[in-house]
Amino acid sequence: RLPESFLALAESISRRQNLQPMAKKALIHPIAVMIVAMAVTSFILVGLVPTFESLFAENGASLPKATQWVVAVARYLQSSIFLSLLFFIFVGMFLVRHRFRTQEKFRYKLEGILFSLPGVGRFQQQLLSAHYAEVLGILLSSGVSIGKALTILGESFNNLHFKNAVKDQLTWVEAGGSLVK
Repeated sequence: RLPESFLALAESISRRQNLQPMAKKALIHPIAVMIVAMAVTSFILVGLVPTFESLFAENGASLPKATQWVVAVARYLQSSIFLSLLFFIFVGMFLVRHRFRTQEKFRYKLEGILFSLPGVGRFQQQLLSAHYAEVLGILLSSGVSIGKALTILGESFNNLHFKNAVKDQLTWVEAGGSLVK
């Protein structure tokens, strides 16, 4: 029975390792599309819009209000303030990443925010739930007690929300409750 359990656990780990890169790719694609769209929009605003302004000025025509607004945005993007803003955004992203890795309370809050995002949060919850069900099933079918299985399962999660939920579930089960509240 033990060899079959180890085989099932190895297959589970292998599937999870194969699934993680696909999940990251699925999350990276929309971000990459947004970055490309912002770059193209910035290029249009910085590179092409000023030519329209000079074209209208050469012909003695005044710009329509909507075009004046677009020209104002283009001028703002050309200013050094925009570059400073980009710098602070990148520094901010670095600091968020650092705090995520080093401060558990911050990480817990950020993971909660990610769970609340449409699409991304649900996808992440489904992945974690699948891991929960698969590993718990393997451990229980191999004869591991429910308490020990929940302890092992809780330690296998990187996500603090799921880790805490499994700990709460373990406490509930140890107090005599059923696996499902």
